[in-house]
Amino acid sequence: MKLHALNNRVSVKDKVVLLRIDSDIPIVRGLVNEGPDGRIARASVGIEWLRQRGAKVVVIGHRGRPNGKRIAALSMSPVAKRLGQLLGTTIPVSKYITGPNVDRQIQNMQSGDILILENIRFLPGERKDDIELAKKLAQLADMYVNDAFAVSHRCHASVHAIANQLPSYAGLELQREVNVLGKLLRRPGSPFVVVLGGKKIHTKIETLEAFLKNGAHVCIGGALAHPFYIAQGCEIGLSFVEKTDVPLAERLLERYGDQIILPEDVVTVKVIRRKAPTTIVNRKNVGKKDYLVDIGPETIRRFSTEIASAKTIVWNGSLGITETPDFAKGTHAIVKRIAARKGSATTIVGGGDTVPVVDSLKLNQSFTLVSTGGGAMMTFLAGQDLPGLDVLKI
Repeated sequence: MKLHALNNRVSVKDKVVLLRIDSDIPIVRGLVNEGPDGRIARASVGIEWLRQRGAKVVVIGHRGRPNGKRIAALSMSPVAKRLGQLLGTTIPVSKYITGPNVDRQIQNMQSGDILILENIRFLPGERKDDIELAKKLAQLADMYVNDAFAVSHRCHASVHAIANQLPSYAGLELQREVNVLGKLLRRPGSPFVVVLGGKKIHTKIETLEAFLKNGAHVCIGGALAHPFYIAQGCEIGLSFVEKTDVPLAERLLERYGDQIILPEDVVTVKVIRRKAPTTIVNRKNVGKKDYLVDIGPETIRRFSTEIASAKTIVWNGSLGITETPDFAKGTHAIVKRIAARKGSATTIVGGGDTVPVVDSLKLNQSFTLVSTGGGAMMTFLAGQDLPGLDVLKI
């Protein structure tokens, strides 16, 4: 995939650059809560690159889903504070997003200055890909840069419509992710192993089928495995399942049963809480009042065997309820097995509940790519179009 790419041949000196970043990160007690290689740290690299070349950087980002309303708890202020710490400067946040007030702030900027606009999703036109909003944003700047791979599967005004209003480029981080994922999409090394967790099959069905058609062996855990259990006549107790996923699971097992690897044993509890008594049982012996919270030791060994011989490994989604440390053992074990393949295999991980696990284990540097995107990564690897990339294609 060839994109109009930001590089040293693109002059940014004294230009106002609208930079879309992915700033949808966890905030705890008013502070950004992510590891040293998280989304904000990566965004800071692109911002510094522009600063060093004399650009006036106007940052667009979002947090959460305010649905077109101003919600103080979803302000960009914690993002500005974290970026300021990383870049060694104070970064103001404009409470305005478009209009003359923002214009005046930008007119007072010097080369190398940074201004962050308030949460773009406070405006209802953002998620509607509103052309009028895109035009108002475009009036603020000389050029646009998308460095937010994680939202590039969204047809939103600050991702898609805006790129038709200004000279537009793919940012440094976005280029890196597209390059690595593009190589995997074109020619994955074999054996190809995918580890999938999470909740709903139907949100991953096209990617899952694309992997299976490519000959991948897919290890499935977490709630994603539950409809497969039901399809095989097994009990899942009180555990979550999306009933509409069961027919999809049946169809996949019928077509690709020899490539789908399900947990043989699982960890169960009677109540989901810290230090709850756990039982390891064969998946055929789950009780009607049990909750499935993790994969068991036999499954860890089985998944690890697949990983040990793989040349390409993709992981998306946790294999248990990792928010509770007692139920994260299986996920942690598998992540460590994948990390141990560094140098011997192409290893790619991504997803909203995936990256925090990597952060917590301090394994960020142990993979070929820790993608900032979950949905965007899966959409890309399914060979589907991403609106935010389509508008940047050469």
